[in-house]
Amino acid sequence: MNELINKQSNFTNDQRDQILTIKSFAKNYSGDLVRKSKTLFNYIFYDEREWRYVPKKSDIDNKPFSIGITQYNNNPDKYNNAISGYRIKFVPEDISYIIVKSTEQIPKMINFMRTIYSKIYTSDQLDILFSKICSIEQISTDF
Repeated sequence: MNELINKQSNFTNDQRDQILTIKSFAKNYSGDLVRKSKTLFNYIFYDEREWRYVPKKSDIDNKPFSIGITQYNNNPDKYNNAISGYRIKFVPEDISYIIVKSTEQIPKMINFMRTIYSKIYTSDQLDILFSKICSIEQISTDF
């Protein structure tokens, strides 16, 4: 896509930036997911239901706004390091709910959060976060 946009001389810089901004919020619905040496074929990316944070082009200090997969694969550490400082920052008080699929996943989530966040947050903050965990099973029985 980047190559196509860059080769089209009839796009103005503004139009090119608008296309790349829209592209930055897009995600493949499905495809092969490669993580280290493991490949999950026909993975449904849509199931991740992730939030996507895209900084403004003017906020990224002349770093590449959009690159092609070939360019990325040639030096992934370079591009990952370039954007490592651009993250959504929030505190536990910003979280209203943590929803897991099944009730049996709640203890796993608590253990995960305890392992990852016990050095960052107070025990009171963690307790409040734990109280916000509920399952889809619980929610559906409430209706």
